[in-house]
Amino acid sequence: MRCPSCGFPMDQQGLSQCPQCGCPLPVPEQPWIAGSAPSSDPSTPQPGAGPFAPNDQAPSQNPYTLYTPPEQPGVYPSMPSEPATPDYPPVGYPQSHYAPAPPMAPLAPAPQRKNRTGLIVGIVAAAVVLLVACIGGTIFAVHTLGRTSAAAHRPAASPTLSSSKVYSNTFSSSADDWTVIPQHCFLANDGFHAAGGYYCTVPVVDQDNVDVSVNVRQVSGPTNWSYGLFFRQQDKDNDYAFLINSSGEWVFLRCLNADCTTPVYFTANDAIKPGLNTTNTIELRATGPHFVFFVNGTQVGSYDDTALTFGRVSLFASGTAIDCAFTDLVITRPD
Repeated sequence: MRCPSCGFPMDQQGLSQCPQCGCPLPVPEQPWIAGSAPSSDPSTPQPGAGPFAPNDQAPSQNPYTLYTPPEQPGVYPSMPSEPATPDYPPVGYPQSHYAPAPPMAPLAPAPQRKNRTGLIVGIVAAAVVLLVACIGGTIFAVHTLGRTSAAAHRPAASPTLSSSKVYSNTFSSSADDWTVIPQHCFLANDGFHAAGGYYCTVPVVDQDNVDVSVNVRQVSGPTNWSYGLFFRQQDKDNDYAFLINSSGEWVFLRCLNADCTTPVYFTANDAIKPGLNTTNTIELRATGPHFVFFVNGTQVGSYDDTALTFGRVSLFASGTAIDCAFTDLVITRPD
């Protein structure tokens, strides 16, 4: 349960007032924040339940009513899906034994010599033809062997690896695939804005293992209110969030069936650049139950949890008066 005034998560049941800001709490029978009811007009957007500011600087205004983000259409990229060497045994050549040759008989008288000029010419011609054939065959064999050897030693072409990128947008000119909610989720000349406690959901399908990086700059609002990334978000009651604020702190949130807690409360880290209009690069890596959080390339923390295994990714800025501009969003699947 969250405090309706400051959004502080309360694990205890039966509290009559918020332990952080002292705001009276609604009676259990009321499903909505005390003093208000959900709009009867379904077309009227309601702000989402957001995270929280530290107790010493919490705004006094009521920043939230519960809001179920509209189903957001999006671009859903397809994810990406020798012959045996013959065994030639050596051929054996057995030794032959020869008997002594018999004595030669007396030679008969030589026959009359005939003119053999044509025969000699024919033999010479045949020898020339045979020599040319042998030379040509040898050249052909060497050439073929060279080509075969080169082909055998030529490295095979490397397979083309499919990209692990799921989504990216610099927000320098277009956000046509996003659901625009005026004054809450919209594109401006300095990036895509998330304001007033609304979830601005990235137009991709549910993700399990994911690496999300984005630049964010708080434009206006209290510097102790948080902004950043929701992930494995299944609905307004089940999600995780990695957020920072402009006071130089980060926080990790966990909501299961509307039971919201802060396993890592607001923690200062020198890697976070404080102040309004200061850009920070935040990144989360979710692999199985292990989550790692980075700011400006420095790991600020980690957390392990097995409750939620998949869900959407959203940009978020908490509080009714806070406005943040996001640029250079990149979502990939970790290797």
